[in-house]
Amino acid sequence: MLARFLAVALIVVCCSGAGARSSKGARPHFTVKSPSWQTLARKVGQSEEGREAAIQALRRLPTLSADLHRALTSSDRPLALEVIGALELRNFLPDLVDLIPADSDGFTALAVNGLMTDKTSPEILRTYSSLLTRSLPAPVTVALLEPMARKKVSLPRSTLEKLANAQSPDVRSALLYYLRIMALRYSVSSDLDLVTDMIRAPEGQLRLQAISVSAELQARPRLARSLKSPEDLNSICSHENALKEACLSFLTHDVAAAR
Repeated sequence: MLARFLAVALIVVCCSGAGARSSKGARPHFTVKSPSWQTLARKVGQSEEGREAAIQALRRLPTLSADLHRALTSSDRPLALEVIGALELRNFLPDLVDLIPADSDGFTALAVNGLMTDKTSPEILRTYSSLLTRSLPAPVTVALLEPMARKKVSLPRSTLEKLANAQSPDVRSALLYYLRIMALRYSVSSDLDLVTDMIRAPEGQLRLQAISVSAELQARPRLARSLKSPEDLNSICSHENALKEACLSFLTHDVAAAR
């Protein structure tokens, strides 16, 4: 009986040792989880080396398109727009344009601006022209105005007057930029009286911008007919207080021609 017990015990010990050795020698198996598209999207804005690696990893994600579509109506929208722009996913353009009216920060319109091509811009800019007749948040309006002069889009007088009377000084500043480019690059002078009107703006910085644009346009005799004379501008500048020196500096130097 004792001999049988010892034999059984020896077998148990031997087997246990072998199992332990086998366990120690085996390589553990780990499941490596792929980074989420959000994690990769955050790396897109890092160093150039990190950006390229993140972009390549994003391109390999099989569900990226569906993930981005969902994200455009969630709190991940800024990240989704970053990815769409970085990967130049122009197939998203129709969806992005449709989302602009619900935008609040202008990021969606800016993404569209970066993706539009000569082929797609005419239809997009027609949509922009229509949207500019609506009451939209100031950042959205500014983003919509940005490509209009660049693409030589003539906006209706009613739209321009609406923008000139906007509460936001950023919108009126964007309008001044639009009027300047349309005049200097394309010799459009029909609405330059709006520049003159903004010389009396309540915001000092906007007054300076309007006077600067007026002084610049004085170099073009045909355009200058729609503006206040240099003498009028000098008189206006003389009544400025803290802004007087800066104001007069626009009128005492030769103004640049169209760029």
